Amino acid sequence: MIIADHPIMRDSLRRLLRRQADIDLVGELPDASAVSSELARFQPDILLIDLQSQHGEAQRAIKAVRGVSPLTPIVLLTTYPWESEHLYADDPDTVVVLSKTASGDEVIAVLRQAALRTGFTL
Repeated sequence: MIIADHPIMRDSLRRLLRRQADIDLVGELPDASAVSSELARFQPDILLIDLQSQHGEAQRAIKAVRGVSPLTPIVLLTTYPWESEHLYADDPDTVVVLSKTASGDEVIAVLRQAALRTGFTL
């Protein structure tokens, strides 16, 4: 599942994920308002969240995810990973911070690694 407020970010991530034969994109959200219900509905194995979402949406999404599914892996895309890594240092098995300068191949590799570390398979 993708959570990103900018349509171009969601479009790009959607295209990237749909090119992968072993990955199914089950949902997209522009903000955190429906995270809890969408998690229950789609039960994603992993979430890809744009950390620089407007109005703290990413932080709200993470909090909502943790309230419903504490072990769901989360990959956070950020422009400034060095400013964000310390925020999630206590949860290295389920939260991975990745720079937006990463290539599509790197994003896919990190998604697969995050899923495998927590026992999920994509």
